[in-house]
Amino acid sequence: MDHTKDVEFRPGHIASSFDSNTIWNAISLGPFYEINDNLTIARTHYEEDLRSEEADHGENHPHVAITLNNLGRVLKAQGDTKGAQLHFQRALEIDEAVYGPNHPQVALRARVLGDMLHDLGGLRDAKSHYHRALRIVESQYGPNHLDAAALLCNLGRTAKAQGERSDAYAYFKRAQQIFAEKLSEDHAHHKLVQAQLRDLRQEKNS
Repeated sequence: MDHTKDVEFRPGHIASSFDSNTIWNAISLGPFYEINDNLTIARTHYEEDLRSEEADHGENHPHVAITLNNLGRVLKAQGDTKGAQLHFQRALEIDEAVYGPNHPQVALRARVLGDMLHDLGGLRDAKSHYHRALRIVESQYGPNHLDAAALLCNLGRTAKAQGERSDAYAYFKRAQQIFAEKLSEDHAHHKLVQAQLRDLRQEKNS
């Protein structure tokens, strides 16, 4: 399992739950063990990182949010979904307090938490977080940014899971338009969206 990559529909700046600006801090060995799929040792290092960050900076520092996100990701991979959700939620709350409600970092946290809730079946709450992240991205980067397309796809798959086929089609169609402008036709994200649209058309006509 490659933990350096996030799965489909997540290109761009907020595409990964890794915090690239600080995750590869040489002090922490957590990322090394995580990408080598040694999650137990990675978790131990992240827990040590969290204690250290809280001691050095206090409980509401951005570095604490980053470490919470790292630890939440490992907990999720280990199947501790409740623990992961709590860590992701706390990371979001810290970044909201530090950066304000409309910062791109908050969009990242909202998307990560939305993914977690989606996986747990909390589709309504997941959609709310995706919408929030989308509003932030559009306000900061414009409506045709790749991050917006990624979030539209997340909204599309959530609407599809809720049985809201027309809404899902609209989300995917808008994402396709962005991908067509920004990416080549043979790009994986473009193909995935086209496949989703094709499936939805077939369901409608069946």
